[in-house]
Amino acid sequence: MTLAAGSRIGKYEILAPLGAGGMGEVYRALDPHLRREVAIKILHADVFTDPLRRRRLEQEARTAGALNHPNLLTIYDLDEHDGAPFIVSELLMGQTLREAMTGGALPPRKAIALALQIAAGLEAAHEKGIVHRDLKPENIFVTPDGRVKILDFGLAKISEPIAHDDSTHTVMKTAPGTLMGTLAYMSPEQVRAEAADERSDIFAFGSVLYEMLWGRFAFRKASGGETIAAILTEDPMTSALVDVAPGLVAIVQHCLEKDPDRRFQTAHDLAFALRSDLPPSPSIPIAPSRSKRRGVLVAGFVLAAALLAALMLPMRRLWPREVTETHSLKSSPPVNAAARDAVLRGRSYIVRGDPESLNRSLLYFKQAVKSDPNYAPAYAGVADAYEELATFGVMLPTEAFPPAKEAALTALRLDPNLAEAHASLGMIQTKYDWDWKAADESFRRAIELNPQYDLAHEEYALLLMVTGHADQAIAHCKRAFELSPLGRQAIGELPFMFYLAHQYDASIAQYRRAIELDPESLEDREGAADAYAAAGRNAEAFAQYQQWAHMARYPEPIIDDLARSYASAGMPGYWRKRLRMEQIEEEETHDVFTYRRASLHARLHQTDQSLEWLERAYAEHNGRLIYLRVDPVFDALHREPRFENLAKRIGLP
Repeated sequence: MTLAAGSRIGKYEILAPLGAGGMGEVYRALDPHLRREVAIKILHADVFTDPLRRRRLEQEARTAGALNHPNLLTIYDLDEHDGAPFIVSELLMGQTLREAMTGGALPPRKAIALALQIAAGLEAAHEKGIVHRDLKPENIFVTPDGRVKILDFGLAKISEPIAHDDSTHTVMKTAPGTLMGTLAYMSPEQVRAEAADERSDIFAFGSVLYEMLWGRFAFRKASGGETIAAILTEDPMTSALVDVAPGLVAIVQHCLEKDPDRRFQTAHDLAFALRSDLPPSPSIPIAPSRSKRRGVLVAGFVLAAALLAALMLPMRRLWPREVTETHSLKSSPPVNAAARDAVLRGRSYIVRGDPESLNRSLLYFKQAVKSDPNYAPAYAGVADAYEELATFGVMLPTEAFPPAKEAALTALRLDPNLAEAHASLGMIQTKYDWDWKAADESFRRAIELNPQYDLAHEEYALLLMVTGHADQAIAHCKRAFELSPLGRQAIGELPFMFYLAHQYDASIAQYRRAIELDPESLEDREGAADAYAAAGRNAEAFAQYQQWAHMARYPEPIIDDLARSYASAGMPGYWRKRLRMEQIEEEETHDVFTYRRASLHARLHQTDQSLEWLERAYAEHNGRLIYLRVDPVFDALHREPRFENLAKRIGLP
């Protein structure tokens, strides 16, 4: 089927052909309702005359359509035209990874930047229980701004099996015992026609990364039979060139283990290892993770001696130094390897900040405690995980902070000189006990024990800020920024400190810098919007809020509603719409964010409602109440007696 420009397929207007392949033809088209350009893949009708295959197509398209991630192709629609099914997806501009590698190997920094995005896309799919099974450079698209999009998730399974000697030809699985995938990138278990899982994608990932780094196939030979033999028996790393960092070589080798149990077990762990070996270029965007603090995620476990050596420097943030003038290595008890590994995994998850990762981190820390009940860093990890679960609203403060404090105190009983544990206790004393003197002593002790522990400086800065010592707070936050791995851990905290200090120009300048380094950071984008709003720069604030909404993948009708509300009534109209959205979300999910509701009412100068929600936040012991005196949102309430009464009950000076 060939369609001319101007013809229609369903509601879509064909604009131009984009290409053709074994599964069908691809066109550039226009969605007349949303006035956006899309890509349409028309699948060959003769392949899908069987009702069973048609149902499978529909199932796979729905599966792919359920994926929503910046590094995965977005599927919009599934329909049929003259008996031929077609799939509607976002229109991409750029080139495939295969085309990007026509000149040979890529620079290691660029290869890792792309690989990190591929790993992020795989992780998002694997979390939904979806395995690609046919990852290869032809299915990886790179946009002009460096964004990676993985194509054809779930759709590769719908074609007939093809017997062919060309080792780059696609072979599919339609029944048990037949092959599926592209031979040169297939895992040993796929070659043996065994079940494929997430680790099969990781093997294919290793083959792709090998190709990016060395400019040649990992396993492809002259014939299909020889390629299969290479996949099953050969180690391509034995002939790898030596101009790649040893840690990166070890990562590729770990991906290409013949035994799935010896590979990275998750794409998440793989991404940690990649981030640890070399930071991505700031000019290449990486899919964000929801996190309270900026940071480069690091390896979740030890691969081998060579890889461990490559990871030790970037691991500083997750494994704070435990040695000082009073605590030497000679006096340290032997460390249980399983406990250390579990703590590293827990630290890897905790920095992500999303509810699932925080729960995983807590499980790993508890696993570490079980492996070695005398290992103090495990208890400090438990304390930090509970604190983060409360901070992000996953648990109520009254549920999370008591066990957090118990864990921190246990860590200190086991090792009184563990800086990490003192900092953990200081966070709890700040955010839950509201005991500023005790928190000050804990943070000072943590910094005395380990002056290089960036998180101690960062959290101490928060304590200093909310107790009226803005200059000292900013100084400690700058120190945390200097000490952070790769200079990025505290990059989002510094502009926030300037914001709380009411230094809006400095805050905006720092947020701009943060966004330049990480254009996909939702937190930095919203923080910049708040700073613009506080400075009275409403047009710029609204633009940043809308950009934040797009990045957070708000539905387009909601974004349009926000725009209309702003156009008709300025920022008050915008805040009223946001408040209504908040109310609807609470009705649907029963999740109530008291401090956020209070801030929305305050922005609308609804004093009584704002104070009512602040009292509810106080009743639940909400840790964000420590910002009460310094959060610009509540400036207009400072002369209100009820506000002052609340601040005194919290103990704020």
